[in-house]
Amino acid sequence: MLVWRAERVTLKCPFCDFEARHFISLKVHVRKVHLIKCCPVCGYNGKNILRHLAERSRAGDIEHKIAYSLLSKTSTSKFARKVFNEVMDVFE
Repeated sequence: MLVWRAERVTLKCPFCDFEARHFISLKVHVRKVHLIKCCPVCGYNGKNILRHLAERSRAGDIEHKIAYSLLSKTSTSKFARKVFNEVMDVFE
């Protein structure tokens, strides 16, 4: 979620009140602070949340793409890098 503060855009963490000026800072925060046990978008509760997020991202769901970008390791696959770059384009 984008939040305007004193003429600058900040990105709010979907799990707490943390705000970041850059998407990569938000990504680092989410990966370090929040242990995700179910899909933050739809509530799916299975063995592999990242696989679920990747599948929904491939289907074109933007909310799942953002969640996947926040929770995945960007360098693990070509697909993860592609989704990360698409999300970065949205926030720039």
